[in-house]
Order: sequence, then structure tokens, then C-alpha cells
Amino acid sequence: MNMLVRLSIVSGCVVIAGIALCTVTAAESSEAPELFRSAANDGADRPTGRLLLRVNARQDEQAPANEPPVEDSEPPAEPDEPGAEDDTDETYYGQSVGKRVVFVIDVSWSMGSQDVGAGEDYDGNTVGSMTRMECVQYETVRLLRTLDESHAFDFVLLAGAEMKEPPGFPTSKPVTKLWKNQLTQCTEGARAEAIDFIQTIVMWFGTPTHAALERACNEYGSEIDNLFFLTDGAPYPVALGAAPGTMDGGGGSMGRNHKQAILEDFPGWFAPLRAYGCKLSCIHVGQDLGAGTFMQEFSAAMGAEYIRR
Repeated sequence: MNMLVRLSIVSGCVVIAGIALCTVTAAESSEAPELFRSAANDGADRPTGRLLLRVNARQDEQAPANEPPVEDSEPPAEPDEPGAEDDTDETYYGQSVGKRVVFVIDVSWSMGSQDVGAGEDYDGNTVGSMTRMECVQYETVRLLRTLDESHAFDFVLLAGAEMKEPPGFPTSKPVTKLWKNQLTQCTEGARAEAIDFIQTIVMWFGTPTHAALERACNEYGSEIDNLFFLTDGAPYPVALGAAPGTMDGGGGSMGRNHKQAILEDFPGWFAPLRAYGCKLSCIHVGQDLGAGTFMQEFSAAMGAEYIRR
């Protein structure tokens, strides 16, 4: 018995001593921890990438119904208010108008014919049936009201003849007439004067187209943006240089054929203006077939814009 007791006591002491030794060793190792680092890579203790958390959406989940789809295109522009564009529209019978403009306007006796249909007067009131002259006057005044001081213009009135007018017709003189004989800046005063000039036009006999176009090309220099040529009839008299009191139509011994002379001479007159960039527009007013034939032939030969009104 005594031997067994002694063995038990010795075994217990050994166990207690082992536990104490482990405790001391653990305490010593916690006081000086060692960091193990790779000698080949000084970034071994850094994270090698970002931490990403991915969450799958539910298959039955939908976008909110009140959110409109996103489109690449811009929304359509709001339309302009009615009439807003007309007040600043610098066009003449649909043709754009530059800054320096010459108008050749037929004011011959036949412009009093009433065959151009309906339109609007100076104040925008509807006119059921206009004369050719009224059609031109209304459109010209409408344009003048849109111009400003950056514009300059003049008018060449196409009428007259170097011959005695037939009985019952108004005078055949002068042979063409200019408003200012120079390009005039569109100041407030000049605009008012020009409008009065157009509204009070008096028609007279003859259609001296050759003379009017020559003056339009030669008396204003070459720096002209637009040359507008308006007429309701073929050139008249038919022959240039017809003797006073005659209406020679042969164009033989009495002189050159009026229309042919224009087709031959105009390209030379217009060449400097064309080189500058001037645009020629030919506006046929009324229903005269002779005017239509001449204006279409002239427009085609000169590369001009042909407008029928």
C-alpha cells in the first residue's frame, strides 16, 4: 500500500511539473512574436486582390414601371410660334436675299393686268385677285420691312421706249428709271422712302429690257449679292433702235432683234458680278406666254433661277 501511494504521488508531481513548464514556455513565446516574411517578395503580407461581393438579382425582379426608357436621340424641338418666322424672313419670292441687292422691276403698262390670283396686301389682308403690279408691290414692301442697316439696295424701273407710244397709251419716256442710282443703305428713313417709292409707282409704255439689264449690271459695280429681274412680258419693241413712230418687229434693217441682243450682250455685262458671286433670279409675273418663253430661255442660258408668279 505504501508503495502504491508513493507512485501516485510521484506521478501527480510529474504531471503538475509538465503543465507548469508548458505555461512558462507559452508565456515566453508570446512576449516576442516573430513575423515570417518572404525574402524574395517584400509584398508577401499585402492582399493580392480586391474583395468582391457579388449578389445575383432575382430573376423575377423588374425595373420600376414609372421610369421611361432612355434613348440616345435628343427630344424633338418645340415648333416656332405661328407667324414668328415671317417677320424676319429675308426672302423675295422664295429666294434668299443678300446684303447688296439690285431689283429690275417691270413697270410697263401691261403690269396692270389682273391675272396673278390671290395674295396678301401690305397689311396682310387677303386680296382675291391682284394685278401684276400689285403682286410685285406687296412682295417688295414685305421684304423692305424685314431689312436692316446691314443691307443696301436700289431699283431699276423697266419701262419706256425710243418710239412714239400708240394712241391711248401713256408716255413712253423715260426709257428706264433708277430710284437712287446707287446702292442705298437701309436706314429707317431710306426704308420709309423706298416703301413710298414702290407704293406710288406709275406705269408707262414699253418694255426696254436690254437697257434696264445693262444699267443694272454697269451702274452699281460688281459687288452685288443678288440681281432680281421681274417682268411680265417679252422685250418690246421687238427691234432695238426702231424708228420713232414705228413698231418694227423684224429686227432687220431697223435694228437688232431685242431678245437676241439681250442673249448676246448680257453675259458680258454680268461676268464681273458672276465672278463676285452674284445670284441672278428671273421672276415671271402674270400669264403672258411671250414672257414665259423669253424668261425661261434667258434663265437657262444664264444659269439663273426661274420663278413663275
